Amino acid sequence: MVTPEPERTSASAPAHSVRQRTARRTQSFGESIWEELAGLFERHPHMIYFGDGAPAKEAMPVERLKHAAATAWELAPDMLGYGESAGFEPLRALIAVRMAARGIVADPSTILVTNGSTQGIELTAKLMLDPGDAVIIEEPTFVGALQTYAGYEARFVPVPMDAEGMRIDALERALAGDDRIKIIYTIPTFQN
Repeated sequence: MVTPEPERTSASAPAHSVRQRTARRTQSFGESIWEELAGLFERHPHMIYFGDGAPAKEAMPVERLKHAAATAWELAPDMLGYGESAGFEPLRALIAVRMAARGIVADPSTILVTNGSTQGIELTAKLMLDPGDAVIIEEPTFVGALQTYAGYEARFVPVPMDAEGMRIDALERALAGDDRIKIIYTIPTFQN
């Protein structure tokens, strides 16, 4: 006969920290920069926050957004489900048309709509990075990208910028000096 082990109470359970139970890569996470920034803005309410790239609340076209939302519900009332995993097909088709206008040929079936830039960064990191691989980054860059890549144990190769973006001479040196570069992360519009 097998005697079941007694159920452990919280007093008898092993004392493991969250860090001991999570993946090794989480050790790079550290404290959230966003929590630190929230405290900074509480102490300095006059500061203007540019961190999430969103326009000022007073610049939001609220009435136009209300109209667009109402129109969307009229045209597609069954959109409360999960929808297509790659994103709304008419949106992907429109993106393909806009890319074609810029000389980039893309079929809607090859376009993936993400829920913001951080999800796109996460998916790219998951696809491309092994521990120790390198990511070329602009200096400065988006802290959310750094946090995401750090979670995949990437190394960073910062490249200085000038008025046109990454300095090409420095980028060429970085590319020539590291054979484990997998990603060049750049912000081509409204760089931080």
